[in-house]
Amino acid sequence: MKTCRICNSRKLRTFLSLGDMPLPNGFLLEDELKKTEAKYDLSVSICKSCSLVQLNTVVPPELMFTNYLYIPSTSSTMLSHFEKMADDLIEKLRLTHDDLVLDIGCNDGTFLNFFHKRSLPALGVDPAKNLIPPVQKKNINIISDFFSKVLAETLILQGYKPKLITATNVLAHIDDLHDFCSGVHTLLRGSGVFVAEFPYLVDLLEKTQFDTIYHEHLSYFSLTPLVRLFEMHDMEIFDLSRIPIHGGSIRIFVGKTGDHVVMPSVGACLREEENLELNVDHIYDEFTARVKFNAHSLTQCLKDLKRLGNRIVGYGAPAKSSVLLNYSGISNELIEYIVDSIPCKQGRYTPGTRIPIHSEEKLNFDNPDYLVIFAWNFKDEILKKQASFCKRGGRFIVPSPSVMMLP
Repeated sequence: MKTCRICNSRKLRTFLSLGDMPLPNGFLLEDELKKTEAKYDLSVSICKSCSLVQLNTVVPPELMFTNYLYIPSTSSTMLSHFEKMADDLIEKLRLTHDDLVLDIGCNDGTFLNFFHKRSLPALGVDPAKNLIPPVQKKNINIISDFFSKVLAETLILQGYKPKLITATNVLAHIDDLHDFCSGVHTLLRGSGVFVAEFPYLVDLLEKTQFDTIYHEHLSYFSLTPLVRLFEMHDMEIFDLSRIPIHGGSIRIFVGKTGDHVVMPSVGACLREEENLELNVDHIYDEFTARVKFNAHSLTQCLKDLKRLGNRIVGYGAPAKSSVLLNYSGISNELIEYIVDSIPCKQGRYTPGTRIPIHSEEKLNFDNPDYLVIFAWNFKDEILKKQASFCKRGGRFIVPSPSVMMLP
């Protein structure tokens, strides 16, 4: 990327390089272990013109999203979050049984299913072929494709005109944001609303969440550049809220310009970002220094525990674990294996570091000394689920926002 994907400026300043990395969800089958994995630059820049933070390298989306191994329905935290979000949107937007809900990047249909259960018509769009059956099993229509303006125009011709368009943890995956916004504008009917939810740059910086920087996440949004983006497409952000999911996210409400009253929350957030000086170099230089320190601290902690004869296992194999393991140089010499609740990851190996992944049930008959919670955004859920591990004398290591041991 030589230019900013929002404002097209060439004033990009690289502030962090995590090296060449394999694809974060490129979990390997056993017969693939002898193959050489493709690796891609993972470095990130800030646009000095509009403040967008973005990756320097774009991997073709077909390599990452046509067979997708992240499934939200295995997490009780995500189920509760999506159910509450659906109910809040139905109430806030006064949706009726005639109002179509379109979810972009619908995954296995977990979020859409809460609208479907409340008798609202629902339609999903997602390019992952392996996710078609679980969506259809919920009796929800799905279009297997990447969202674009061309697809939006096709949906219009087919009679679709949604009142609500949602995209949870999707906007950051989009390379051509202008085509995406054109598609949203094309589809929205009347006073329809686009609601997007994604990790918030302020939380990433303040909590040193560097492992959320990976090839799927092309952009790291603050509100300021997004206001500019939607204005370029005759739309505006008229409300927002900050939410704790995934370590700190933001939910924005977007409509066509002038269709909705702009709430004070938008101006307050913009003022806060201005006060935080998110376009100043030292903010990002300090972040980079903390990244290096935290990665070294975790590696040293594991080496010290291993030297004392402790057995260490990982808990959760999200994409962020791939970044943390590869950048920190943590292999199966330190982490024996990882357990994960998602069936399609079990029996595979972590990209780059080749650590085997098993089901959580393995902990019922194995008793390691430490569990490293790589899925730290679900820490509370995991601690509750693995209370018996603590009773047996086991301890947890949480790597973010800094290395700590529990209990």
